[in-house]
Amino acid sequence: MAQLLWGLLAFVGAGFSTAGADESKLLVLSQARVLMPFAPDGHTWHSATLPHRWGKDLAGFDGQAQYRLEVDIDTPGQQPWCLLLPHVVMNAAFAVNSVPIGNNGGDMEPPLSRNWHRPLLGCFPATLLHPGSNTIELRVAAYANRFGQVSQLHLGTEAAVVPVYKRLMWAFQTIHAIGSALLVVLALVIGFLWWRRRNPAWFWFAVTSLCWAISGLNIVVESPPMPTRLWEWLMQSSIGLVPIFMTLFLHRLQNRTPVGRERLILGISLAFCLTLLLCPLNWFFTVTDLWHGFAILIVTYAVAQVGLHYWRTRSWEFLVILISMGVILLFGIHDMAMQVSPNPEKSVFLLNFSVPAFLLVISMLLVNQFVVAARTAETLNQTLEQRIEQAQREIERNYRQILALEQEKWATEERSRITRDLHDGLGGLTTHIVLLADLGQRNTNVEKSKEALAAIANMAREAVAEIRGVMHSLDRPDNDWATLAAEWRHWGQYLTAPHNLEWRFETQIDPTAAPTTTQENL
Repeated sequence: MAQLLWGLLAFVGAGFSTAGADESKLLVLSQARVLMPFAPDGHTWHSATLPHRWGKDLAGFDGQAQYRLEVDIDTPGQQPWCLLLPHVVMNAAFAVNSVPIGNNGGDMEPPLSRNWHRPLLGCFPATLLHPGSNTIELRVAAYANRFGQVSQLHLGTEAAVVPVYKRLMWAFQTIHAIGSALLVVLALVIGFLWWRRRNPAWFWFAVTSLCWAISGLNIVVESPPMPTRLWEWLMQSSIGLVPIFMTLFLHRLQNRTPVGRERLILGISLAFCLTLLLCPLNWFFTVTDLWHGFAILIVTYAVAQVGLHYWRTRSWEFLVILISMGVILLFGIHDMAMQVSPNPEKSVFLLNFSVPAFLLVISMLLVNQFVVAARTAETLNQTLEQRIEQAQREIERNYRQILALEQEKWATEERSRITRDLHDGLGGLTTHIVLLADLGQRNTNVEKSKEALAAIANMAREAVAEIRGVMHSLDRPDNDWATLAAEWRHWGQYLTAPHNLEWRFETQIDPTAAPTTTQENL
């Protein structure tokens, strides 16, 4: 994560570090005369030093100013020349020695092309210049109720100017275009994760990312697809809502939900957005300044809350968030001061670079939390699987113990039954045999003795049959269906043979059938 963050900072810083690398080869024009037709003395030319700004107190929403700059050229040469305007609010057109030259600025009439964060380039043939003094004319169109502004003008050959222009475009356009696209992707990814997990912190982070991606369009879109007033409302509302939604996200990241405080913040934010939409045109940017001031107060509150949470928890994650939020607060104050300054020396808005970097830091922290949670869940799943396997083994062991106890109980009951059967059946027969034997010994009649002996023999057979029945009622480990059929065939013949009856017993036994038990036989 640290390597990715340093890579991002190096990527962003490279544009600034190289933006002026070849500026020594350029002519920097800063002394000019300016004519403002919409001002009270609109027909008088005044001296001005670039960068130059006119205030919002001048009348006229779509005001224009004309600048004239004089430059001495010794030898124009044969190579094409270019004019480079690093910063302008909102648009500009060039002319060299009263000859208009094309540039990439777009429309100069309402609706104006928005180039407040885009360098303008105008190239022309060297034949438009002549040795000695040359006049560069610059016409600037802006929203006078806000302010108009123009930076120093750079002049040089095409080979010297174009590389500087490309680096400025990279630093002030390409980075933000890529950042806005990444923020949309980030919002969709975090939104999908919120949809799956329903974590409210992820929801507010996705909304914050989407809101900043929308406000980033104010930098990269040159010709808005809607009326200027509606576009300004959408941009100013979205950029002010970024710290609001970010604060709600940070609350939930700290496992806090101050409902009353959040309702107050959202209520004031809604009032500002509605006021921006409905207020008179000449009050729009005044309300915008108040709205941005309120947003800075919310960022200050968020920084204090994060700092207090870090002081309590000493969490490195909240230390990173605290540093990032502090940078955002400082950059926001810088940009507000630059807007109200009558003639700022610098024209770079830093907040545009800080918030996407902060959102990237937060996204990496969320991804880190997600990875940790996934690893924890995986560990829990493995532990759960081990516990399930252990429980299954325990259940199987308990089942075997219960089955053994049931078998032991059944064996005990079977022993009791056998004992009762032996006592009732075999005991009675044995007692009867003893009585008949005693009577036969005292009886002198041979016939009576034979009858007694016959009766004793029959009872002895019954006793033997009783014993065999008891023995066969016990389970044997090799008991199967074939053995059971053989026993039935034997007993049928044994019982029917004395009565001159024929016994036939036919079976169809599956040799793969499971062994039988005495309970099943019965």
